[in-house]
Amino acid sequence: MQIGQKIMRFDKVDSTNNYTANLLKEGKIVHGTVIMSDEQTAGRGQRGANWTSNAGENMLFSLFVVPDNLSVENQVVLTHFASIGIVEVLRKIGISAEIKWPNDIYVNDKKIAGILIENTLKGGFIASSIIGIGL
Repeated sequence: MQIGQKIMRFDKVDSTNNYTANLLKEGKIVHGTVIMSDEQTAGRGQRGANWTSNAGENMLFSLFVVPDNLSVENQVVLTHFASIGIVEVLRKIGISAEIKWPNDIYVNDKKIAGILIENTLKGGFIASSIIGIGL
């Protein structure tokens, strides 16, 4: 399945990453699924920070991926792909964005997006990843 072929949209969830993780625990999610919500009541950022946003004013979503043979040592490529992808989309619509490596997107010295990636490991490899984005 390609990324985005299955999209689940909600008015409100605690966290799109949490919702995605629960689907994973239940075995009810496949590679490429996108979980979107208009509001999060318990959004999270890096190192346990809260990610707050007003209902309907932000893009809040998580992408579930099953990387093919990605080692733990190379997991940073997931963050790079997400960061670069966000900046490229913003630039296509005329917004001059920059990356504050590794996981923040800035416009005019103000943070407008963050990325939180949570991986499930199997041996020395990434079994699955939940890529959470708040924009």
